[in-house]
Amino acid sequence: MKDTKNQSGSRKNHLISLVLLLILAAAAFVFVKPVFFTDTRAILVDGKRFAFIRAKTMTTEEFNLLLQAKLKERYGKNVEINEKVELKPSHATKKSISENVDVVIADLCDVLSVKGECGAIMINGKRTAVLKNTFEAEQVLKDVLSHYTPDVGKGDEDKVIGVEFTDDVSVEPYYTDDDAVLSTVQAYELMTQTKESTYDYVVKAGDSFNAIANKFSITEDDLLALNPDITEQTKTLLQIGQKIKVTTQVPVYGISTVMRETVEETIPIPEEEIENLKQYKTYKQIISEGSEGKKLAAYKVYYENGIEVRREPDPENDVIETEAVPRKVEVGVLDKSADVRAATGNFQYPVHEDAYFSSPFGNRNYGSGRHFGIDIAAPAGTPVFASDGGRVIQAGWNGGGYGNWVVIDHENGFKSVYAHNSAVIVHTGQHVHQGQLLALVGSTGDSTGNHLHFEIRVNNKPQDPLTLLA
Repeated sequence: MKDTKNQSGSRKNHLISLVLLLILAAAAFVFVKPVFFTDTRAILVDGKRFAFIRAKTMTTEEFNLLLQAKLKERYGKNVEINEKVELKPSHATKKSISENVDVVIADLCDVLSVKGECGAIMINGKRTAVLKNTFEAEQVLKDVLSHYTPDVGKGDEDKVIGVEFTDDVSVEPYYTDDDAVLSTVQAYELMTQTKESTYDYVVKAGDSFNAIANKFSITEDDLLALNPDITEQTKTLLQIGQKIKVTTQVPVYGISTVMRETVEETIPIPEEEIENLKQYKTYKQIISEGSEGKKLAAYKVYYENGIEVRREPDPENDVIETEAVPRKVEVGVLDKSADVRAATGNFQYPVHEDAYFSSPFGNRNYGSGRHFGIDIAAPAGTPVFASDGGRVIQAGWNGGGYGNWVVIDHENGFKSVYAHNSAVIVHTGQHVHQGQLLALVGSTGDSTGNHLHFEIRVNNKPQDPLTLLA
């Protein structure tokens, strides 16, 4: 009976425990809220999470643009971030997500290490000096070139055409720590370093041995030692154009200067020929002697490190002081066989080989609609001969579409025309005989291919050449 009571009590205790557990579970369900996660972006710095931001669609590129703008605002210039900053899709609780992106970026700026954008002077692809920014670097280069710009008098500034580096010198952005940056004074001193070098100096008008020594700040004895072919006795016999070795201090980084210089020179007497159509080619008679002119001849003179390396004529800047007067010479134009220059009255074909008729005389359905001659197609450079003897009245360029042409007056009412030539051999006023070389076939003027346009005119009226050619 006692055992029965104990068993009944035990069951009762178990029941009470179960009820208590159910009550506790219900209470936990009522008072403990569930935890929810949401999609977001995690900011990673070198792979380690820095913060979460509420920007589901923002990309790493977009975030870094905002970050760079904030860093530029803070440092006053562009910077390069040493760490890798990126956004990655992530999940986080609402409490851990930062609502204000600007605040997160400001906090991030406090922990990032950066290099500032500076200006690097590059010489032949090698970084030579780094300054605070590209503006300072550019200014240093301008100051260096200004230092080597030759002094000229007031009003002669245009004589300095240009000063530039002989090396490949440029300025590029470069990111570095501040301890690598030079001041403008330090960079200027670096860029104006000099070294001793030996050059060949070209003797000019007015030079003397002593003057050359003074020009390069060396003694005459040292100059003689550099030039063993010159002695005490011959140093006074220098010739213009002679080369003398000199030593001088020159910039480590070469400088090229272009100057405009003038030299007084004479203008040679030009010759003007006057044709005498009644004299043979052996005839030559001076009608008037003419006279030389004078000018200040301009030259572009190129110096490298103060040494002249070449000079080029600059005729556009010549100043004519006295015009030259042409010598007038009368010359004959006739050959000894002048009798064959008279017209025979019979016309021969003007092109003898590799030719064919490509367009007849008269009306046609293209071009002008009216063809006043015939076209003889032939390769470029094929000789063109006089169809009959006579006097050349036109030779050269015709602006009316004929191109390079020749017109012969046969002085018997007939004229012949040879057009579209690549070259004209004869000249106006010249007497030619039948079969004489006049020109070369071409395609000048209004032409669509290499051919000779040939006309025969009677009293200035075009005739069909095929009815007159022998």
